[in-house]
Amino acid sequence: MTNARLITLAAIAATTLAGCNYVPFTPEKRIADAKAKIEIAAKNPTTIKWGEVKEHAGTVCGVFNEDIGYSGSPEWTGAQHFVTVEGQPYVVDQYSDCEKGIAPFSRCDTGGDEAKVKADVESCKAFQATAQQELVDQMDEFFKSSGLVQSGSFDRDAKTWDERQKQSEKSPQGMDRKELSDRVDAWKVWDRAYNASMRKLPANSTRDQKIAAAAGAVVEANAATEAFLTQQGYR
Repeated sequence: MTNARLITLAAIAATTLAGCNYVPFTPEKRIADAKAKIEIAAKNPTTIKWGEVKEHAGTVCGVFNEDIGYSGSPEWTGAQHFVTVEGQPYVVDQYSDCEKGIAPFSRCDTGGDEAKVKADVESCKAFQATAQQELVDQMDEFFKSSGLVQSGSFDRDAKTWDERQKQSEKSPQGMDRKELSDRVDAWKVWDRAYNASMRKLPANSTRDQKIAAAAGAVVEANAATEAFLTQQGYR
């Protein structure tokens, strides 16, 4: 290909880009793209209020506030921090992945200050460890106060407690004396059935065996409660 041909192609390309008024891969373009994607996903794009939004090394980060109210009544989310990962914006908070969410946000927000990024990640991990321990302690208290047999796994016990709560919602919800009494009795039926199933396990059962047994115990407890409610005329 001749130099003249190369020059002609370059001129055509330059003219085309100028005609489209499109400048790719600039900080301004990345910021505009990130804002547009957030607005598209918003309940009411016209209400979004933007705080500082910046770009660093291809990543966009910033703050916005969104009105998610209904029927014309404003209900603002408050400041939401976001960062783009591979071009897609994600809201980040203290519960976000410390390495995949907090670190990219901090790196963008501080302009690449790695000492600050490291401090933010460590702070995130410390916060989440404390929050997780509080949840573990709370679940432990739930089970002990209700006299329920624990599996030894927070995740499994959390699922069990959630199933227990869902089953309780099926009990009579009125304030009549009989309904209140039957609701309390339904709780007791569930607890007794669950514990009876868990106590079938040998005393030397492993944690994994207890976790596996808990799922079956929930099924038995739900069935026992349903049978009780049917007997009482609620089914």
